[in-house]
Amino acid sequence: MTLRDLVVGNLILTNPTLAYQSFNLILDIQTIWLVGSSIIKHAFLEAVLRPGGTNLTLERKHISLWWQGYSGLQLSKTKQKIRTLGKVGPVPNFILIHCGGNDLGNVSIRKIRVVAKQLVLFLRNHFRNSRIIWSFILPRLQWRYSANLKAMENARKRVNSGIAAIVLQSGGAIIRHSDIKPDPALFLQDGVHLSSLGNNIFLNSLQGGLEAIVAHGQSCFPN
Repeated sequence: MTLRDLVVGNLILTNPTLAYQSFNLILDIQTIWLVGSSIIKHAFLEAVLRPGGTNLTLERKHISLWWQGYSGLQLSKTKQKIRTLGKVGPVPNFILIHCGGNDLGNVSIRKIRVVAKQLVLFLRNHFRNSRIIWSFILPRLQWRYSANLKAMENARKRVNSGIAAIVLQSGGAIIRHSDIKPDPALFLQDGVHLSSLGNNIFLNSLQGGLEAIVAHGQSCFPN
């Protein structure tokens, strides 16, 4: 890379992707894609307003985040989203998946687990140098496909447990969001998306989990 390829404070010019990768190697930056449903999208928007910004102050640990939240995203569609991202962005060190809430009640638990296994296999084959992080599906006050809150909560826990086992067996890691409870104060009126308070708790969990996994080598957060 020559001086002509650089602009002070930027990575730009003749080959932006190559420049990006070169700087990451020089600075030992760990890149993370956060791919998921509107929960990720809304969390990103909340992070914009926080003092730590969208990188959640993780630059101090040489960690860089790339947020990719899609409203209504289902687990079965996640593979194609990541395949597309792989064509436009450098291969990350970690890929965090936060998805599945839009599948519950519409797709059987068995089918969700099958799709999760297929997704993990795809990532292992096509992103060999990327470690997978499963971000647990959050509770809700309302579910689109069922009014039986107890049954849906049991299904959510079973799916999280099953996918966590798949991811850990593949050498990945998991983030549980233990502080997100089915409390009206943490949700918007739709009972699905998080309030500002809920989003800030979720962001704190992501920040702590990513630092624990990337900087300290943990597989589960919290332990």
